[in-house]
Amino acid sequence: MTPVQIAVTLAGVALAVAVNVWFFAPARPRKGSDAGPGARGSGSRDAGHHGAALVMPGEGRPAPRARKG
Repeated sequence: MTPVQIAVTLAGVALAVAVNVWFFAPARPRKGSDAGPGARGSGSRDAGHHGAALVMPGEGRPAPRARKG
């Protein structure tokens, strides 16, 4: 093998290792996840509000069928 072929092969192996580490490494904690009040995503929204478009049937009740039309 020529030196160029060896360099390309090593670069490919390094790239394959880097992609595997990127996707399969354990998740790191994100910055700001332990931020105090007032930070974005602090959970100040009403957690029980689902909006008008979402209707949840009660327990043991079948969901209504969607209308065709």
